[in-house]
Amino acid sequence: YTYLGITVLKNNTSLSLRVFKEFYSLLFILSGVLLITPDCEALQISGGTRQRHERFYQGADKDFLASQLDWSGVGRSVGPGRTPWLTMISPSYFISSAHFAPDFGEPIIFNHTNDPNGPSEQHARKSVRLFGGTDTLLGKLSTPVSDKVAKYAIYPLLDNLSDYRNKEIYLVGRSPFTQPSQTQFDVAIGRNSINSVSSISRFNEFSLKHSFDPSSGFSPDEAGVVTGDSGAPSFILEGNQLALISTHWGVRDDAFLPSHLRTIRSIVEAGGESLVEFVPEPTSLGLIVLSMMGLGLGRDRSKIGYTPYPCPPAQK
Repeated sequence: YTYLGITVLKNNTSLSLRVFKEFYSLLFILSGVLLITPDCEALQISGGTRQRHERFYQGADKDFLASQLDWSGVGRSVGPGRTPWLTMISPSYFISSAHFAPDFGEPIIFNHTNDPNGPSEQHARKSVRLFGGTDTLLGKLSTPVSDKVAKYAIYPLLDNLSDYRNKEIYLVGRSPFTQPSQTQFDVAIGRNSINSVSSISRFNEFSLKHSFDPSSGFSPDEAGVVTGDSGAPSFILEGNQLALISTHWGVRDDAFLPSHLRTIRSIVEAGGESLVEFVPEPTSLGLIVLSMMGLGLGRDRSKIGYTPYPCPPAQK
């Protein structure tokens, strides 16, 4: 069965359809999927501004909250009416979302700087691999990116799932301050924190949960994801190193990547490349091999349910 050029299973139509159906049931039932969120279709940022939160804002008053960090490895695939996200983890391999992935034939663009008029490079998708019934997609470009494009480490597995709770994350998504556009320049960045990491034992997946809470979050940077943000990354910042922790798949849920780290590493190394190694701070906890699908630990930041934040008016 093929969707967006992705072969789920071959020579077994009934099993393929079941996997496909169960995968999307997971998204709709367990995640509050992105397709049922506000029509503004952009990252929600409480109290945010274009000057502070848009990566490609050009005004003289630009005060980008993450200007000291390298975002060049977050690319967009530009196709008819769609601009899926992807994040580089080696010269050729990238992470994206299975339900909103770059398609064959769509140009994949990486901007080297935060200047929309600055240098960029273009590539194409060669192949992809799914992880069972999960939303995690590992893809490969037809040509490797240059050294001007960042490659990010994947954040490691910690001793306990509860050790992720309250860690600050940077969320990437579409800008809420302008009309949605189908270009690679529609990028905004905000902050949030991890509520919990939970296993979904029926599907070989872990869910990283965060909540949009303007009243007690990172105002003016508190961010939440909505439609159009699927596949965009979340990062943990330690020192000056951005480490990829998850990709967006629901309004409060991300696909948790550390649980796939071993498999991702083996595939990338079999392809003749290496992952960027995460360099922990002295206080970071050690790594473990996750041996079983445990229960989710931690709890939301006093959030019960989800109330969409009103779409802000477009700013000029």
